[in-house]
Amino acid sequence: MVFLQPWMLLASIFLAVPILLHFWRRRPVRIIFPAIQFLQQRQHATRRSLRLREILLLIARMLAVLCLVIGFARPVWGPQTAQTAVGDSAVVLVLDTSVRMDYLVEGRTRLDDAKEAARQLLARLSPSRQVAVVDCRGGPVGFEADRASALAKLGALRTAPGSMPVGAAVLRACQLTQAASVRGKDIVVFTDLAAAGWPSEIVVAIERQLSTQGAPRLWVVDVGIPHPHNWWLGDLEVVPEVAAPGQPVRLRTVVGGTGQKSVAIELYVDEPEKSATTEVKAPELAPRVSPGEARSEGTPRIVNTIDIPPEGSAAVDLGFTVKEQGAYQGVVKLAGLDGLYWDNERYFTVVVRPPQRVLIVAPAPVIENSVYIRNMLAPESLVSVGHVRFDCHLTDQSRLGDELAHGWVGIALLDPQPIEDETAKKLLGFVEKGGGLVVLLGSQAGDPVRWQSEALKRFLPAVPLRQARVPEGTYARPESYQHPIFRPLARYADKLPWELAPVFRYWQVSLPTTDSQVLMTFADGGAALLERKVGRGRVLLLTTPVSDPPRSGAWNLFTAGECWPILAMIQQIFVYATAAERETVSFWSSPRLALDVDGAGSALPRLLQRAGVRPHGPVVLEQRGEIVEIPAIDLAGNYMVEIPGHQSQSMPAFSVNVPASQTDLTRVDEGLLSKLQKAGVWVGHSVEALPAFAGGEQTGVELSGYFLLAALLFFLGELLLSNLFYRQPKMVPVLTQPQRAAEPLAGAGSAR
Repeated sequence: MVFLQPWMLLASIFLAVPILLHFWRRRPVRIIFPAIQFLQQRQHATRRSLRLREILLLIARMLAVLCLVIGFARPVWGPQTAQTAVGDSAVVLVLDTSVRMDYLVEGRTRLDDAKEAARQLLARLSPSRQVAVVDCRGGPVGFEADRASALAKLGALRTAPGSMPVGAAVLRACQLTQAASVRGKDIVVFTDLAAAGWPSEIVVAIERQLSTQGAPRLWVVDVGIPHPHNWWLGDLEVVPEVAAPGQPVRLRTVVGGTGQKSVAIELYVDEPEKSATTEVKAPELAPRVSPGEARSEGTPRIVNTIDIPPEGSAAVDLGFTVKEQGAYQGVVKLAGLDGLYWDNERYFTVVVRPPQRVLIVAPAPVIENSVYIRNMLAPESLVSVGHVRFDCHLTDQSRLGDELAHGWVGIALLDPQPIEDETAKKLLGFVEKGGGLVVLLGSQAGDPVRWQSEALKRFLPAVPLRQARVPEGTYARPESYQHPIFRPLARYADKLPWELAPVFRYWQVSLPTTDSQVLMTFADGGAALLERKVGRGRVLLLTTPVSDPPRSGAWNLFTAGECWPILAMIQQIFVYATAAERETVSFWSSPRLALDVDGAGSALPRLLQRAGVRPHGPVVLEQRGEIVEIPAIDLAGNYMVEIPGHQSQSMPAFSVNVPASQTDLTRVDEGLLSKLQKAGVWVGHSVEALPAFAGGEQTGVELSGYFLLAALLFFLGELLLSNLFYRQPKMVPVLTQPQRAAEPLAGAGSAR
């Protein structure tokens, strides 16, 4: 037997009260009694009787006080009470709500099995236990008010594409138990034990938490399938995401699965003029369905059959050509459904914009050589049919100040001469309002001292100091391929022939400012490409020109055409500077995403869904100026933001995909499993196998009510005994002599 509130036993000190009352003696009262001799004869018998009565009353009083104290201490009796019926204990139930838990087996998802196992565990827990339910969606966590609220929260759990790893949810549960002022702490995790839910850095943090003093015990209930059968699509690469009319779009991904099989890949594309949008509605009007059912009816544009090697994957390359301006949205889909539908579709958006107006500024000696960069940005063969990204215009540097007010989205300073302060101030205003500026330094830069003005330092990433000469030649190479300028080249990183574009001369520059970064360096360590963000715009500085003809004495051979990555790099530099890439159209499922919506004004935008899995509830957008924040933890599909007063073709469009890593059903390896077990983590397959909860906790009986009833009975018994033992006898009046003499007279008078 244990006590749920053992501190109440301190009240047993009141047992001393009946004892003190027992030994307390009142001052004796002298009684005049005529039969003194009779009393003396009964003195010994009466003394023995009184002593027995007082002992019985003392025992009754002490038992009443003792039962009262024990009753308030809440004793519990049962076979499991020594381990589990402790009142100051807590259990945190962690349920994996990642999309992998929607894997179907015989009509039941892994989350269904997890919730059923959690209900079984709740039925076994003592009612005195504190219970909390934690999932992977995030948000505040805390202990539930009662068992009914815990069951209600369990029933409401749903999978979410933007969920955190289950290991991160375990860390949140550890923090919750640390804040709880209880002695017994248990965390029970219900998961499919997929490796994606247990990143190595999170496992290290869990081990650190479990090694601290007062750490909870961690139990893992595995509801996963040891050998799942599933076909999947990898992450989708779309090149480009912002295109010009007539430009081809390439879609690349991989497909894989278990066993050898041929699968069909379908490509659906909704063109701007054929887009039929439907508003995201409440779940009772638009129930959650599998991918594809939320999309309007249509036939696939392309169907490819891919042969999958056993236990392997195969590359998938698809494509189409965009024609009209607006947003093209589509789906790459595996034909048919399997146990997990979340990895059967990938969504994409391609925004087709008119050519961006770019002003190429060059001093008079360089204007003739501007043909190289104009052909890189807008080849004549594509200009004639209107299939170019940029609408290039050329002007002399002397007219730059007057041209800034003509609505350019980007300006290129091609081998510029030193810029006057008045023009520099206008360039600063142009960039701060969102314009893109590309500076390509060359031989016309002249005296470096003239570049040291405060006006230029306010927006240039660095200023030229001196010319560096490399007679044997060097070459430029990116620091990383993660930047948007170099990201399209990342898949070819190991094969790019950068050395085919040698550089013999470049400008050494000052140390970059605190808000600048070096994106590309030369092989000898010098800075080649720098970036600085100023206001809403960007400034990019290339320390060698793209205007020298490929001849002896040239600063570089960028214009020779031998190195094709140079052409791709120059294209992406202007795409990045002119804000084409700033129009983000592809997101991962996450708690929140931010979308730049120009011209939204004060009207509240609405979210429209064109394809994908419907969310569980309505999506409420929050507008902060021209930025719209969207809760995206429950989103997966193609969406548009409807702005009142805007044309349908100008509505911002984007896609939200679940990362392929989150849908990977690969189980944790034995190494990680043994690592968890060495840290004291128990792993099993059912609630019945949990050592601490195997016999249940409801077998113990709380005895507080019985003890309180016994205390009441002892108090009543003590009252009855005291009334019985010390009942006052009927007093016979003792008449004095005058009273006796008067009685006959009174009687005689009455008779008369």
